[in-house]
Amino acid sequence: RKSRVGDWVIAIGNPLGLGNTVTAGIISALQRNIGAGGAYDRFIQTDTAINPGNSGGPLFNLKGEVVGINNRLISPVGANIGVGFAIPAEEAIPVVESLKKGVRPERGYLGISIRPVDEDTADALGLDKNRGEFVARVVAGEAADKAGLKEGDIVLRVNDREVSPEATLSFIVANIKPGTRIPLDILREGKPLKLTATVGARPPEEKLAQSFNPEENKDFDKQSDTADSKVVRDAMGISVIPLDAEIARALGMTTDTKGVVIDVPGTGTGAQVGLRRGDVIVSANYKPVSTAAGLADVVKEAKAAGRGAILLGVKRRGVATQYVTVRLEK
Repeated sequence: RKSRVGDWVIAIGNPLGLGNTVTAGIISALQRNIGAGGAYDRFIQTDTAINPGNSGGPLFNLKGEVVGINNRLISPVGANIGVGFAIPAEEAIPVVESLKKGVRPERGYLGISIRPVDEDTADALGLDKNRGEFVARVVAGEAADKAGLKEGDIVLRVNDREVSPEATLSFIVANIKPGTRIPLDILREGKPLKLTATVGARPPEEKLAQSFNPEENKDFDKQSDTADSKVVRDAMGISVIPLDAEIARALGMTTDTKGVVIDVPGTGTGAQVGLRRGDVIVSANYKPVSTAAGLADVVKEAKAAGRGAILLGVKRRGVATQYVTVRLEK
């Protein structure tokens, strides 16, 4: 029979270098999504003691059947606190079969960075909650780029499957054979659009996002205290000034970049979601902004429509435009 929550399970591994250690516990959850992404983000959660060194060991039921492969733990102290995870055996079987045939296992890949459409983003754009995922970055030359997917798009369906917290985009795509043509149902600036992508092969190692270190001490030597600036400060707690060629060069951006730069991040909702001095806001709810007045207009429109948040397009040194949802202070 299938595993159930509450079933007793036994883990065997080499925790902390202690070979052939056996621990026991119960299954706490099945198909747990912990936000790891990729093909294996559906774990068996167990309170069976799993510590560093257990990874790769088997998780057995009381019949001696392997139900999972011990994979990771979550702990603030780096050791077991009863929250461990194993890859379900049925997800490992195709990999085992490929290896037995001498074939390298392949996983589907689109070449995008994504994040969930959280409650604030849904509020900002008037979308249903817990539906779709937001495209934060598109890797040039990969499958998504070739299909025409753009940063800021929201992917609702992949290969005729709804994208949701239970069936994430990365999980769906990773389990599709490379070379397969799949339909993508997306929203672009609030309008539905259908694209077709040819799934690529996931690279051997994850590509790390470039880090950004703003010029924290750069004196922008400009002040702005207009009524529009006050609207922005009151709404998000940030102070913005126009981006000119001199500031753009100081921030490592091209001189034709249009937007407003954050001069004072404050401690409001903008700072709470990670906005900081030197960030350049290039759009608000997909509308290009190049002045405090333009940003203030979008804030006013959002409040007039009863929206509690807005979506900002933000540029940082060496990084493509990121999209950040900021709640509007009342």
